[in-house]
This record gives sequence, structure tokens and C-alpha cells, in this order.
Amino acid sequence: MICTRKWPHLFALTVLFARVFLSPAQSEEEGAGCYSNAERTTPLVDRLVSIGPAGTLTFAKHDKPIRLAGITHLRATEIDAVLKVGRSYLIHLGGESDRYGRFAAQLVGDGKAWVQGVLLSRGLALVQGETGLAANCLSALRRAERVAEVNKRGHWGDGAFVMSADDVPKLQEKQGQFVLVRGKVASVGDRKRRVYLNFGQKWNQDFTVSLAKSGRGAFKGDMAAIVASKDKTIRVRGVLEWSGGPLIRVVDEGQIELALP
Repeated sequence: MICTRKWPHLFALTVLFARVFLSPAQSEEEGAGCYSNAERTTPLVDRLVSIGPAGTLTFAKHDKPIRLAGITHLRATEIDAVLKVGRSYLIHLGGESDRYGRFAAQLVGDGKAWVQGVLLSRGLALVQGETGLAANCLSALRRAERVAEVNKRGHWGDGAFVMSADDVPKLQEKQGQFVLVRGKVASVGDRKRRVYLNFGQKWNQDFTVSLAKSGRGAFKGDMAAIVASKDKTIRVRGVLEWSGGPLIRVVDEGQIELALP
């Protein structure tokens, strides 16, 4: 979902700091929008057997590997503080398997704690915009992530993923990597097949966001809001490419935040 509402600064921080440690009840409520989007109405109950590379989860009874829906870049050395091998979880499956044969799922652990929410609030993962996430689910994921951002935890403490759109030399070093880029949109190029968000006067050298209007990689979301983003400060996440200058291709509205605190 593309955020369009701005909270007063002080009120926002008050709410966010109150959520630094999500209670089980809060965590379950936060994740409810994600559970309701799952295709299976009855969750599985299964024991976690192993945590593999890139957060691939293997369970005792479910014969296919599982990935945690809506998040990416799990901090492998710290994830076992949240996910415990040998422990049983409620597994809310949803969607088709990915190219690695993994099924997306929302997980609930002991005390009804929403696993994705806990990981994000501790900075042990990042939100990943992906097709199939309901608007309320994406909002819940972002709220949890914001807790870690405000408190500079995990990924947000070392700043490895957050880049400035103006720092082209630094962006060049991050080619092929998943990053978050923040900057002010200098101009919008609304073409027949694509929309380009330019973050500098030299559009073929400065940071650019590209969105296809049709075809296999077409943008899924509110294109009108994107076209109207000139002079707005936004944040985009995705794999950084190089095409004359740094570029991110946005295919889902979960990758882009139009309203920032």
C-alpha cells in the first residue's frame, strides 16, 4: 500500500516507542491482516526442524520448504533468537511456491507472537514488497519495521541498506544488492510504456526509479500517485541496477513509500 497519510511528528513517535516491545496480544493483532490474507483458513501446527540459507524453513510434517512471507534479508546469525528449532508454530500458508519451491507463510509462535512482526521490530529482517500482500498486511509489516528504524536496531543500526539518492558514487558500490534509497523526486517522466522518477537534473546519470505500465513486469499499484510524486521525498527498496546511472525497477507498490515521517 502506498502511504498517503501523515501523522503529527510527536504523536507518531509516541505510538512507535510504545511498540518497541510487542506483547503477544499486540503482535497477534498486528499480524491479523496478514493471516486473513492466507489462502488456508485453518493454519497448520508443526515443529520447526531446520533453518536453512536465506531463511528457508523446514518443518516435520509439511513436505515443502517454507519462507516467511513479506520479509527479506534475515540476519542469519541472530534469527535463532526468535525462531527456535524444535518448537511448534502455527503456519498460515498463502500463495503459490516460488522458484525454489518454497511456500510463503505467516508464522505465529508461543504466546501468539507474530514471527514476522518480532523479526522486523528487532531489525532482524526488512520488509519486502511482494505481490499478494494485502494492504493491511503491508501496513502491519511496515509498522513493525519502523520500530527497529526508530530505535536503530539490527539492519537500521549499521545503516548498510539505507542510501541517499544524491550519493551516486556510494550507490555505484551497491550494484546488484538490495538497498533502500531515499530522496526527493526532481521530475517525473510519464512515457507511453514506462514512468520514470528522476532524482537529479542529469536523468541519465542520477538515481532513477523505473515502472513499467504493461507486460510481465508491470507495476502493480496506484500509478496515478506515482506520477504525482514530483517534489516529494520518497523511499524505494529493491535491487540496485546500473543503466547509465543507478536504477531500481519497481514492480509492486510495497517497494515504494510516498509519505515518510
